Parts: sequence; C-alpha cells; structure tokens
Amino acid sequence: MAAVKLARSQKDKRRVIPTSSEGKLAGLYEEDGLWRCCCRTDHPLILWEGKHPFEPLKCTNCGHVMCAQCCSTDVITVFNKNDIGQNTQYKTSKTGKICPDCGQTHCNPNAGFGKVKCACGRTSDGSWVRFMIGSPHEHRTNPGLSFAVLDILRAKMAAKRCYEGTHPVFKDVNG
Repeated sequence: MAAVKLARSQKDKRRVIPTSSEGKLAGLYEEDGLWRCCCRTDHPLILWEGKHPFEPLKCTNCGHVMCAQCCSTDVITVFNKNDIGQNTQYKTSKTGKICPDCGQTHCNPNAGFGKVKCACGRTSDGSWVRFMIGSPHEHRTNPGLSFAVLDILRAKMAAKRCYEGTHPVFKDVNG
C-alpha cells in the first residue's frame, strides 16, 4: 500500500502550550510525549489542534500501527470500547481513533464514535483503536522519567500477558 500524504488544513494549527521555566522559550515545537511500538522503537508525539491530533502513528522501523499493546505517555491513552462505561474520564475527555491501515488519528466529533472516512480510503469500524488525549505536562517537565515509566509499563503488560498465556512466547508452546 502506498503511503498517504495527509496535508494539514489551516484549522489544524500546532497547539502551542508554554513550556516549563527551564530557560526554554514558550511555543517551541518540542515533543508533547512519545509512544513505543511493539518492536521497541520510540516515536515522538506532537499534539495538534484540529481533526487529526497526531501525525500518523505508524512505526518507521517495522510499519506497525499503534495498537493496545504499544505503550505511550499520558498525552495519548489507548482504551477499549468496554472501558467507556466503566470510567467517566473517557466521557469527559477528548477522544479519537486510529486508522489501522495508515495510522492517521481522527478526533471524535461531539465526543461520539461515529463513522469516519480516512484519507487512505478506509471507513472506521469497531476494529479501530480508540484513544483519549491527555496532558503533555509530565513528559515536557521530565522526558527522562517518561522513558523509564514506559519501560515499567511495558514490563507490566508483558507479565500480564504471560500470566494470561497470551504472550507471543506461548504461541510455540500452545500451537
């Protein structure tokens, strides 16, 4: 599949959030967070205003599109459709979904999960990964800690999958 170049409209301007008082100028295009692909490649996240809050979330190393097993900082949190009823935070936060073909992010209009047609031609359905947009503050103030937290989160997720028997290491054992 050919890569789809997605141009930003005039309405999709960079969200300028003032940086911390560490001598940096407010309004610089610094990263707002990061996500770690299942192949352990780190990717910076920059939060944009408009209907596409992040650049396409497709790994430059392996081509994988961000999924529920990928880890990320608080600026983007992947969640399950079943989580919506259990947590009011998902109802009050800005949410969106990720196209599984090209990785383009789409904001949900009016906090709903209606159908969206992606620039790559795919129409959204229940298989699209859903996400919530959070704050970039923690990553901006201490990016080193963000990397450490991602390592811990990744280890916890792997341990959980081992306990449940769904870790890839069990594919050879269980058939």
